[in-house]
Amino acid sequence: MEIFNSIYQGITKRIDKHEPSVNKDDFFLLKTGTYTFILVLLIFGTINLFEGNMILVFLNFGTVLIVLGHLLWYLRTYKYELISTLITAFLTIWLTALLVITEAEYILFLFTLLPLVSILFLKKKMGSKITGLALLILLLLLFIPITSLNQIILLRSKFIFLFVFILIFIISDFFKIIYTCSINKLENARKEAIEANITKDNFISKKSHQLRTSLNNIVVLGKMINDLNPTKNQKELLDTLIASTNNLVDIVNNIVQLPGIDISYKERKKIKFDLFSTLSNIIDSFPSETKKNVVFHVNDFKNFNREIIGDPVLVKQLLLNILENIIPFESGKKPQITISVTNQKETSDNIVLVFSIEINQIITYKDITDNKLLDDKQNDQLIDLSISEKLLKTLGRRLEYKKLKEKSRFTFSLEFIKVVYKEAPTVRKEKVNLIDSNILIVEDNEINQQIMKLSLIKLVKNVDVAENGKMALDMFGLNRYNLILMDIQMPIMNGITATKKIREIEKSTNTHIPIIAITANAMLGDKETCLSAGIDDYLSKPYQMEDLISKMNNLLS
Repeated sequence: MEIFNSIYQGITKRIDKHEPSVNKDDFFLLKTGTYTFILVLLIFGTINLFEGNMILVFLNFGTVLIVLGHLLWYLRTYKYELISTLITAFLTIWLTALLVITEAEYILFLFTLLPLVSILFLKKKMGSKITGLALLILLLLLFIPITSLNQIILLRSKFIFLFVFILIFIISDFFKIIYTCSINKLENARKEAIEANITKDNFISKKSHQLRTSLNNIVVLGKMINDLNPTKNQKELLDTLIASTNNLVDIVNNIVQLPGIDISYKERKKIKFDLFSTLSNIIDSFPSETKKNVVFHVNDFKNFNREIIGDPVLVKQLLLNILENIIPFESGKKPQITISVTNQKETSDNIVLVFSIEINQIITYKDITDNKLLDDKQNDQLIDLSISEKLLKTLGRRLEYKKLKEKSRFTFSLEFIKVVYKEAPTVRKEKVNLIDSNILIVEDNEINQQIMKLSLIKLVKNVDVAENGKMALDMFGLNRYNLILMDIQMPIMNGITATKKIREIEKSTNTHIPIIAITANAMLGDKETCLSAGIDDYLSKPYQMEDLISKMNNLLS
């Protein structure tokens, strides 16, 4: 079994690196089957050469060249169905020609294997057609006086050959049906697992939203009470309340990270995002204590544009899994991590980028396909990157590890769509101080409305409230606002739709009103969804009032 696995991995190795979308089983089957066919042709051709039968020499070696040419064509185009049909047809023609020329009974034994090859290589319908054609050829050669075969072979032998031919076809077809049913069951199980994961994600997202909304109110109210100069005893109680709330915030943050540990990739909507900003956000997501003890560096991109279209959530999942595993690794020296992205391949529409994570430590790493046994000390130091490995495997790609001099490097590649830029009109932005600004709060929860309004009323000129995105659009058309604080999950019209409509309206006026998303949607990828819709900044609940004021000042100035 290990020998077969080694052969399988060796033959399909180039698929992982160069053409990950190609089915590895089809590639293995076609390549090994074609090599076997070529080997048989070479053996027959060599025997015929020694016998001096030049007609068969030309037939065999000519067929070798034709089959080899089609195999090379397949390695360039990877059109499995077309090439496998052609090669099976060449096999049928070669056996027919061999049978007509030699009139040898042993060729009939090879002929009876055609149903097996046809059913194995081709889809059921096409395999049945080629088998039917081969059966028709066999009947003509055995019972019609085209050649002397119908006279040489006894009637009993003719029926035996036909019986074996049909029996092999029935058995092959039966096993093909069983195999197809098994594959369909596996595919259905995979789909059910994906649906279960989506249900899990939705449940956690919903509960996270509810928890974050309530926690945000406690955090903001705690800050407001703290500003009222409480007594010493009240201050101690208030500090305990805030500390407990912060602990709850950490617990919620840990819970919402669970959907990111899904080991199968779910196709998500591709959006435009800034790759450099995404990488910077990944580093910013680490605790301040980690950032003090680890030196991070992100190389700027020179040979391609930072803005691409793809799945930023996948990028975050992969990089976070690698970084979170290599940072705790202890080697006695301060970790220095460099994240680089290079352009591997580019077309007019797409671009393949190679992500490289390099750390100044030698890390013990074993991928999921490596069965090498490690000692206890090595196992204790072994990092687990199975999440990244399995995610990449479902995409037909792989995580690669290279040990350098006093360094370790992890690399993987992903394909993205290139952004097509159109000349944008000049956008007019007004600078205004926070104290002179008119603010629109878009929030469906009445308690949240009151808390946000109380928090801002002394800091700005005016605060209006809209209960949903549709009301916000109406108020946006009637009033002049300097900044909008937008909730995302609302009835009638959500924040994403409202933002997109506001941005459409602004195109005709060449204006741009800053929008900050303040939302309890804090799952992986929510921020990128907001930014791609036209939102300028993002703040997840629960938040600190100082952070909101800082973001408002930045956008207004």
